[in-house]
Parts: sequence; structure tokens; C-alpha cells
Amino acid sequence: MALLATHIDEHDKIQLRIIHGLEFLMNHAKGPYQ
Repeated sequence: MALLATHIDEHDKIQLRIIHGLEFLMNHAKGPYQ
């Protein structure tokens, strides 16, 4: 059970990192054109 929870936690961290990276890229791309 604990192992599963740890696996889910790691997955959430990876997902958050991807979302954060995408937001950064979107904001960076918009910047020069505004």
C-alpha cells in the first residue's frame, strides 16, 4: 500500500513538472509578441 502511494506521489511530481514546464514555455513564447 505504501509502495503504491509512493508511486502515485512520484507520478504527481512528474505531472506537475511537465505542467509547470509547459506553462513556462507558453509564457516565454507569448512574451516577445505582446
